[in-house]
Amino acid sequence: MQTVCGVARRQRLLVALAFILPAAGRADVVEVDLINNDLAEVHGAILQWVSSATVTNGRFTPFLQITATGIAGDYNRKKTVQVQDVPVVSLNGTDFLQFALDVQGAVLSLDTIEIFTAAPPKRNTNDLGGIGVKRWDLDKSCWDYATQTGTDCDPSWDDVVVQIDPQRNPKPSGVDIFLYVPAASFANAQPTDYVYFFCVFGNPWKPVTSTVTLHPKGPGAAKWGLFKLFSH
Repeated sequence: MQTVCGVARRQRLLVALAFILPAAGRADVVEVDLINNDLAEVHGAILQWVSSATVTNGRFTPFLQITATGIAGDYNRKKTVQVQDVPVVSLNGTDFLQFALDVQGAVLSLDTIEIFTAAPPKRNTNDLGGIGVKRWDLDKSCWDYATQTGTDCDPSWDDVVVQIDPQRNPKPSGVDIFLYVPAASFANAQPTDYVYFFCVFGNPWKPVTSTVTLHPKGPGAAKWGLFKLFSH
C-alpha cells in the first residue's frame, strides 16, 4: 500500500444507490485519513479536523441531518440555504465558503459530497443531474451531468473516501470537520441562489482488494450545517 500524507490509493466496485449518479467502472480510490491527520486538500477544497484546541466560538446551525445506518445519504431537500447564508472565510489570501460537519457514533467513511446551486427553492428530486449547477464534487470534479461525460479527469482522483472518527477528540463545539470550498467555484452564482448539498456515508464503492477497513455508517446522526462566529 502506498500512503502519502494520509492518502492511500485503492480499487473500487460500484454498489447501487437510490440516487441517480454517474455510472463508472473500476478506478483508483483515494483514501483521505482524517483519523490521524488534521488537514487534507481535495480538488482545491480543504477538509479540516476541528481539534479541541481549535477556536470555535460560534453557533452551529444544521441544514442536513442523516440518521440512517449502513449506506446513508441525502441532500437538504427539507431546509433551504442560500449562497449568501454560507460563511466566507479567507485562508492564505483565498476566499472559501465554509461548511461544517457534526457527526456522532463510531468511525465511518464519507464517500460523496456534491454541491449544487439553483434559483428555485425546495427542489425535491432523486435525479441530481437536474437539480442545478454543480459547484464542487468530492469525487470526479470534472463530471458533466448534461453530457454524462468527464473531461480532463485525473483517474487517481475519480473516487475519494474520507475516514472520520467522531470520538477522536470530543469537543463541546459540536463541529468535527470544516469543509472549505473555493469561493471561485460559486463565482457566477447569485447571492439568493439556493445551495443543495448532497452527501453519502458508508462506502458505496467497495474496494476489490484492500487492507484498509472502510466503515459503514452506524447509529448516531451526521449533520451538515453552517458555523457562524458570535459577534463581539
